[in-house]
Amino acid sequence: MAVRVLAELMARLTSVAAPEGLRGLAGVAAAMLDETPQAVPALCDPGEQRLVRSCASAV
Repeated sequence: MAVRVLAELMARLTSVAAPEGLRGLAGVAAAMLDETPQAVPALCDPGEQRLVRSCASAV
């Protein structure tokens, strides 16, 4: 049930373009990817470093 609600909400949120002047998801994701090389070494836990690299590679 919850997954269906989230899926329907995501479908509604992505069905229209962002308003003028508001960053879209692609812009936010690109900015996050640009920051990944500096963010990973700042993490002390090797598991967290792998997780951030894995998430970045999925984007």
